[in-house]
Amino acid sequence: MSEARTENARTLASLLKLSVEEAAELLDVAIIVTSDPADVAGQVLADFAATLIGRTVSSVVRNEADASAVAELVVGEARATRTNAIRLQVTANEIVIGGEAVTSKIAESTPGVVLLVAACYATGVILRSALGGRLLVSAPALENGLLIPISAVIGNDRSWLDQEVTLSDAYLAGAGAVGNGFVYALTTLRVRGVLVLLDSDTVSDGNLNRCVWFAESDIDYPKATRLAQRAAARLTALTLVPEISTLQDFGKRQPNDRWLKTLIVAVDSRRTRRMLQHEIPQEVFDASTTGIAEIVLHHHRQHTEHACMACIYSETADELSREKHMADTLGITLDEVQDHFVTASTAAKIHEKYPHVAASAIEGQAYDSLFKALCSQGTLVGGDHQQVLAPFGFVSVLAGTFLAIEVCRRAAHTEQATDWNYWRLSPWSPAVVELRQIRSKLATCEFCANASMQKAVRMLWGS
Repeated sequence: MSEARTENARTLASLLKLSVEEAAELLDVAIIVTSDPADVAGQVLADFAATLIGRTVSSVVRNEADASAVAELVVGEARATRTNAIRLQVTANEIVIGGEAVTSKIAESTPGVVLLVAACYATGVILRSALGGRLLVSAPALENGLLIPISAVIGNDRSWLDQEVTLSDAYLAGAGAVGNGFVYALTTLRVRGVLVLLDSDTVSDGNLNRCVWFAESDIDYPKATRLAQRAAARLTALTLVPEISTLQDFGKRQPNDRWLKTLIVAVDSRRTRRMLQHEIPQEVFDASTTGIAEIVLHHHRQHTEHACMACIYSETADELSREKHMADTLGITLDEVQDHFVTASTAAKIHEKYPHVAASAIEGQAYDSLFKALCSQGTLVGGDHQQVLAPFGFVSVLAGTFLAIEVCRRAAHTEQATDWNYWRLSPWSPAVVELRQIRSKLATCEFCANASMQKAVRMLWGS
C-alpha cells in the first residue's frame, strides 16, 4: 500500500478505533460519480468531485454502473444507477447534497469556485455514505442531506467575482496540502500578476493523498517547483515563481525591508506561523486545518489593533506536548525541534536512531513534515506511539479554497477588510457566518507585546 493510502488509512483508523489494515480495507472501495455530458457546469463539478474522491478511496467510476461500488454521487440532472445514490445540486442560492436535492441542470453561470466548494463538501458526504455511517463527525444525518447557503461561501455581494484581482508582492508560504488547494482554487477565479511560492521541502509519496496537484512523477522534486509547473497551464494570467526556500531565508536576500506586503500562509505548524509573523508582513491571509474536524481562517493588516497571527496561534500545552513527543521519538532535543528545520547535526542524530533514514535526504525538511512522512511509513518507534495524522485531501482543498476566496474578496472590497479576522468552520457541516469574529490582541502575544516589533511595524507600515 502506498504511503498516501496509508496516511488516509491511519487517519480513518484513529477515528474509528480500528487497525490500519481494517481502515485500509474500508477505503479500498469504488465510488461512482455520475454526470450528464450535456450539463456543462455539472461536468465541471463532477470532475472536481471525482478528483477529490479519488484522493480518498481507491477507485472512482465515472458515468457507468458498477455493482461493486459502495456509493454513488449524482450531479445535477444526471440519472442515477443506484437507488441509494446521493444527488449533488447547486442552485442560485444553495449547495444541496442529498436530502431534497432536485433533479435539474446546474446553471452555466454558477461561479467555478462555488462548484469547487460544493465538490469538497460532497466528498465528505459521499465518504460518510461509503462507510455506512460509521464515521461519526459533527454533521447533519445523511438522510437529511446537507444544505450550504452560497452567501456563506462568497458573501451576499457577489460583484467581486466579476472583478479581476492583481497580485503583486504576494508570497505563498507552504506548497503542501493547503497551498495546493489555494492554487487549485485560483484557477476558478479571475487572478493575474505574480505569486511567489516558497517551500524548502520535496514531494513525498505521503503527500499524494492531500496535495491535489501532485502525482507520483513529482516525488522527490521540490514542492514549490512542481506546484508552479503543474498549475502554470491553467493560470495563464498569473505568473507562479517557485523559490526552494523558507520565507525567512528568502527575506534575507531582499534589498527592501518593505518587500513582504502580502503573505498567504499555508504551512502546517503553529510555531512556524508565529515565526512568520516575526517577518512583519503588512497583510496576512492564513488557513489551517485541525485534523479532519475544522478549518481556521485568519486575516489581518498592519498596523492592526486586533489579533495578529502570533495571537491566533499562541503557544499551547498541547503544542509543547506534541513537540516533546516528536523530539523524544526522533532522538533530538525539544529546542532542536523548535528550530523547525532539520539541520546537518540533527539529521545525523535521527539517522543514528533510524539507520534507514538517510541524513542527506532529510536535512532542511521541516520536522512536522518529516514526522508525518515517517509516521506514514510506520517506521518510528518509542514514546507512546502517538501519530501525526494528516487530514483527508478534500479538507485541505476546502481550506485552500476559502483562503483563495478571502484573498480575492478582500482585494476587490477593501472597505470590508475589517468585517472579521477569524473564522472556524467545519468541512462536514454548513459554514456558519455567525461564527466569524473579530479577535482581539493577546496581552501576552510574543509579537504584539514586543515593543521592538511594534516599533518596526510602525516604521514599515505606519500607525
